[in-house]
Amino acid sequence: MSKFNKTTNISWANKTWNVIAGCDFVSPACKSCYAQAVSYKESEKGVEKYKGLTIIASNGKPVWNGKINVARERLFNEPKRWKEPSIIFVNSMSDLFYEAVSEELIFKIFDKMMDYNWHKYLVLTKREVRMKEMIDKYCEARNLDILPDFIWIGVSVEDEKRAALRIPVLAKTKAKTRFLSMEPLLEPIDLSKYPLMDWYIVGGESVEVGEDPTKARAFDVEWARKIRDFCKGNGVAFHMKQVGCNPVGCEKINFKGDKEEDIPVDLLIREYP
Repeated sequence: MSKFNKTTNISWANKTWNVIAGCDFVSPACKSCYAQAVSYKESEKGVEKYKGLTIIASNGKPVWNGKINVARERLFNEPKRWKEPSIIFVNSMSDLFYEAVSEELIFKIFDKMMDYNWHKYLVLTKREVRMKEMIDKYCEARNLDILPDFIWIGVSVEDEKRAALRIPVLAKTKAKTRFLSMEPLLEPIDLSKYPLMDWYIVGGESVEVGEDPTKARAFDVEWARKIRDFCKGNGVAFHMKQVGCNPVGCEKINFKGDKEEDIPVDLLIREYP
């Protein structure tokens, strides 16, 4: 990644492309969603795209109110202006397959990815059923057998329940490259029970700087080691993102445990498919 012009702190992407902002709670992984806090802070600064998307909950923290905002037309063409091939996380401030995002808007974003095809686009969702439905419709509408290999499709998997729900659907989705984002990983998962994916991202939960780090749900690095070994044994890519704010089995240096020096040496593996 060092050869890219990096404009995000996400270890597995070097750019984000946010034409949509806003979302809603859908599973346990959403509890400490960083995008809610970012959206609130940006709205307080007067950034139009993030206004009206959060409310303050009883605990004093901002949470999504279910609304979305769509960026101005210029932002839809931002990847065209990035001449250097990049690894782009699509909609880090939302979920492309959130129910409030129209089919027309989803198709428009996919069309832009198809047009600006010198990049790699990473689309990550917690809404696996709508993901498959929309991708099936898009491929049919655009006369595609499958999405091209520069559009990677992934699902978030934080526990066994979500693994059982999401991985089988992802396996049937019309994408050449499929991945799992297992962050925050909340318990050990037996991946041998599920179809094999191309890429496995692993990480512990983090909370906002200034909060009590022990409020993050614990992450045992042994869970990551088992996934690393699974990936090695099956010849697929493993990417250790972070140990999070509350790791078990290692000592972190930085608050969120997301720097290379926070990760045990044997787990400092950041591969790509």
